Amino acid sequence: MRTAPRSGRVVSVAALALPLAEVGEVGEGFFKERTSETLPCQAKSDHLFCFDWAKENIGSFTTPTEQHLELVLISVVIGFANAFSTSFASASTSFHVAPTFSPSQFGQADIRQLGAQVTFASGS
Repeated sequence: MRTAPRSGRVVSVAALALPLAEVGEVGEGFFKERTSETLPCQAKSDHLFCFDWAKENIGSFTTPTEQHLELVLISVVIGFANAFSTSFASASTSFHVAPTFSPSQFGQADIRQLGAQVTFASGS
């Protein structure tokens, strides 16, 4: 088994990360000092639910929910169709119980049929 020859060039992780560091520094207005007046609704601890934020972002939740429900419905329909169709093709088993004797056959007054002979049959 032959291996490919290695090149003499070694690339370090620092050399790969260097271009990311050289992109530049962020501008003066990038970081903002937040106060209780400038915090968004969802960051305030006294708000239980932000209806404005939910109204603005409802689209990001309805599409995944619709996709999820569609996939669940499709898989349930396929599973039901599979179970329904294979129920007809499955093997059925039946059994028959026949009495074996009656005490009246041996001179007794009892006419009940006693004992059991079980027969199993499978059909497809």
